[in-house]
Amino acid sequence: MSTRDEPSVYLREKRPGVYSIRPYFGRGEDGRIIWGKAETFTGDAKAALRRKKEIEIAILGGEFADLDTDTLAGFLKRYLHEQEVGGHVRSSTLRGYRTAVKRIPPKLGSKPINDLRPRDFKNMIVALDSSGLAASSIRQTLAVCGVALKAAVTAGELASDPMIGVKGPKVERRASFDEDATGKAMLRQDVDTIIRSFRASRPDLFATYFLAYATGMRRGELLGLHWSDIDLDARRLRVRRNLHWEQMTKEPEITPPKTASSKREIAFGASVVAVLATWREELRRVARLADAPMPRIVFPDLKTLDYMRPGALTARFRERCEEFAIDGNLHGLRHTHATELLADGEPVHRVSRRLGHSDVALTLRVYAHAIPGSDDEIAERCESVFDLASLTVAS
Repeated sequence: MSTRDEPSVYLREKRPGVYSIRPYFGRGEDGRIIWGKAETFTGDAKAALRRKKEIEIAILGGEFADLDTDTLAGFLKRYLHEQEVGGHVRSSTLRGYRTAVKRIPPKLGSKPINDLRPRDFKNMIVALDSSGLAASSIRQTLAVCGVALKAAVTAGELASDPMIGVKGPKVERRASFDEDATGKAMLRQDVDTIIRSFRASRPDLFATYFLAYATGMRRGELLGLHWSDIDLDARRLRVRRNLHWEQMTKEPEITPPKTASSKREIAFGASVVAVLATWREELRRVARLADAPMPRIVFPDLKTLDYMRPGALTARFRERCEEFAIDGNLHGLRHTHATELLADGEPVHRVSRRLGHSDVALTLRVYAHAIPGSDDEIAERCESVFDLASLTVAS
């Protein structure tokens, strides 16, 4: 973009604690002043100044170069940048959002947001469906647009939501999670073989996989576990954080559990107490040899005594499965945990709570195949419970 003077950012207090921050991109060749979209910021004066500086840096870095328009593409880019700077979403989630935005047809992306109408998005659905894009991907693109445009309405940038009445295509649900090869339950004897194989050679991995199988915890929950989260006397542990580590990044991302139900307390038995106590002593020994303090992390990388990369944990399990010609993967431990409990008659709501599912309906949908019983058994119970035979006898 050609300008006659330098870009800058203007900060104005609209009312106490509420500021307007607006990028200025100079003047075009025709002398017209080129403004970026104003951002409404809520906070104190120091925080507003920090936000102003962030936008100035982004402009100098070229990240805001094309945000001087009111187009849908420009608005969505700005919105996602604000989410990133504000730390409102995880990096992996943000990457998914940006992938979704790239699917928007160029003609729609270049349209000013004030000119958007529901039919524009309905036409987009038809176009994306005709291109062969999966229904779930179309719904994701619509969802990102919907959230961003609702934020524009709240901020006063739009008078009304242009996506009212727009519905995405239906997504067919899988009959059961057993059909998903990436997360199916394993045979109990195969789980025993894999976990036992680490006992002597890698006590750290033995303890990690053992706890995964015994509790049904997710990989990120296991690797985010601290010793302060575990009470061996009470035989309880608390899931309070989740570890996520992008493949190309140097540092992990530690976040609270994704949903309120994921933040939970899990009980365990005497065998888990024994394994964790033994592992804690071994970890103390490793730390002493390294002349380092005892790690706060339960399952650290033994080279750094800091957080372990999730990919390494998954890879070691997969390699051992291949070595023994066993069909399974790390996430299969969680599914085996749930499947075995349900098959043994454990109530669904208890298993759901233990897994940290958002609701029991999810557990039923994923593990319905594991719940014992048949319709023939129900038929026999109906005979006795309803006393059907008595209705056949003439009174």
